[in-house]
Amino acid sequence: MGTIVKSMRRAIFLAFFLVSVAGSLPAFAALPFITDDAGTLGKGVTQVELWYVGNTDKETVSGSSVKTEQNLPGATLGHGVAEKVDLTVGLARVWGDTTVDGVSSSDAGSAFFTLSAKWRFFENAGVSFALKPLVGYSYLVGGTGSDYATSFGGWLIVTKEHEALAVSLNAGYLFNDYGSAAERDASRSGIWQLSALATYEVLAGLKLGLDVGAFTNPDKASSEMKAYAMGGAIYSPNRNVDLSLGFKFGITKPEPDFAGIAGVTLRF
Repeated sequence: MGTIVKSMRRAIFLAFFLVSVAGSLPAFAALPFITDDAGTLGKGVTQVELWYVGNTDKETVSGSSVKTEQNLPGATLGHGVAEKVDLTVGLARVWGDTTVDGVSSSDAGSAFFTLSAKWRFFENAGVSFALKPLVGYSYLVGGTGSDYATSFGGWLIVTKEHEALAVSLNAGYLFNDYGSAAERDASRSGIWQLSALATYEVLAGLKLGLDVGAFTNPDKASSEMKAYAMGGAIYSPNRNVDLSLGFKFGITKPEPDFAGIAGVTLRF
């Protein structure tokens, strides 16, 4: 069981950065979506985002039936330091339960801290390009002094807007420097991600979206990509508040079967 729980921890480690951080600031691709858009907040605008992700997965590992359930609340604070440049800090906490052949155990999980920026460097005729570099630090709660990782990476973001429709494409890379030799042996350091998002404003203040993507499996024991599809909605009762809800489904086996994402965004 210890090996299975450790594998779950490794999956959480990378899943957070690629699922939560990639969509951590609503000015990217507003929560609940994973794929960013090239928009920025605007000079002097501050944004606070609170969100919760809950996911569940069932699979068979070495002949054992394994069910994992995870909880991931988090928050980000973003500020437009220039009209086309944002800075964002984020924190999150994840923990979960694993049930192996009917026997349950709890995992204290991990804590995460991130710093990211977004620079919208080109726009013309409804097409925008942006770069988003990111650095992060995470550690296993209750782990040893070497159970941590520092992460460095970035995304290229392209967005095309036409009336109520917006389509965004993301390509990114994340490098994880693990403090533990065991983690370095078991987990890939380099993670590639490709994703796409389409949103449509069906009514004033209401957007619906479809987000699909894939990224490198962090587990060295598997070469199968982690791929997802998700649908979501954003309701904006006014220009300073967004309420969001999304549902994500795993397309390939390594990706969790199901996740629900809810969030609120405040701008001032």
